[in-house]
Amino acid sequence: MFNLNYNDIKKEDKETRLSVNALKVFELIKNDASITRKELALKINKSERTVDRLIKELKDLNLIEEKTSKKGGIWVILI
Repeated sequence: MFNLNYNDIKKEDKETRLSVNALKVFELIKNDASITRKELALKINKSERTVDRLIKELKDLNLIEEKTSKKGGIWVILI
């Protein structure tokens, strides 16, 4: 298992840090790959739109990927 710290994420030449909420979302996804956006929003006490932005941030840093199907989907941790 690994621990992801707030300062561990870098992108290209420019250092990029995860927000506290993005890190919370990452940890929740790491613990439950089938968690929904709605559940994430409830757990971090933010709107679903905010969760969408946080997920985009994680995807843009190639930390997570979403695998979807007709019956649902799962999150894949890429690091």
